[in-house]
Amino acid sequence: MENLLAGLAGAAFTALAGLIGLVWNKRTEHKQWLRNQKVEVYTALLRQAHASSNSLDHYKATGEQKTPDNLDGVADSTNARLMIIAPYRVRHEAQLYMATLETAGRAQHIEDDELFQKWQVSRSRTYNSLETAIRKDLGTHERVRKSLKMRFWSVVYVFADPFHKWYYRRYGMAWVVKHPTRAMRKQMKQPLP
Repeated sequence: MENLLAGLAGAAFTALAGLIGLVWNKRTEHKQWLRNQKVEVYTALLRQAHASSNSLDHYKATGEQKTPDNLDGVADSTNARLMIIAPYRVRHEAQLYMATLETAGRAQHIEDDELFQKWQVSRSRTYNSLETAIRKDLGTHERVRKSLKMRFWSVVYVFADPFHKWYYRRYGMAWVVKHPTRAMRKQMKQPLP
């Protein structure tokens, strides 16, 4: 009887582990599929943004209209898929970038050099924020890592800073000036060149 119960418990545990593995595998496959779709849509979006931007730059430089090949088809399909797949932050940044491009398409912005320069600054700023949103969504955003020593001192300084401010107000000098560290004392002893 005990062997039967142990066998049933083992079979139930194996079935449960298999079910959990199946669900886990399905979720992983879906995440990979979604990531691949996002990469494809984001690539098309950035290609569309570059083509539109280059077209306006070309028009400003030469005065002749340059239309990229199949841009309308790419724009329609990309924007439709973008609204389905991308999170709100990426959609918002993409809409801001497209609005910036549409603003520059007006004749008065292209003819006036000062307005065109302001637009170029705005374009680069919105493009950078769009690229950052895409990188964060895909998990490829480059973060600047602080060393452990820097993180430690940034925490310590939060507690030491009020004391240093009080000391400076009271004595008119920083703590390290009145109480120099060993390295500062060593440097002070060295003769000037």
